[in-house]
Amino acid sequence: MGKETMKKVCILCGAPLRGGRKYCPACGKKKLEESRRASYERRKAGNQKKLNLVSVRKNCRMCGKEFTARSKRVQYCDSCQKERAAIASRKASAKTRANAQTGPKGKKAGPKDTLEMAMKRLAKVNEERKKSGLAVLTYGKAVQQGLI
Repeated sequence: MGKETMKKVCILCGAPLRGGRKYCPACGKKKLEESRRASYERRKAGNQKKLNLVSVRKNCRMCGKEFTARSKRVQYCDSCQKERAAIASRKASAKTRANAQTGPKGKKAGPKDTLEMAMKRLAKVNEERKKSGLAVLTYGKAVQQGLI
């Protein structure tokens, strides 16, 4: 025995439907127009639908003062929230400064590698190459091969 499927119909006119719709296209347009008209009338009259705003009396976790929270997740009063944001900003700036001084992987940043220092290393590499009978490298080739 196969499964019997229930055919969905428009709840206003009874026309057969596809998918998970409530209304057929014609009734859907009428319903949307009614909804928009009702919304316009409410706005015109000044009684907008109230949103589900939560106003909960809570105690601030920082100063202990009682305040009205605009959502369930708020933990601090407005003045303490500003202070916490400033503290977080200072911490982030300090971390950025520390990374600039030590490098992102914690290695201490020294003076930048100058051309002079690189040329000294190249001279040492070339001395070793001469001793072993190899050709002398230019700066570009040494960098390319990772010898400097």
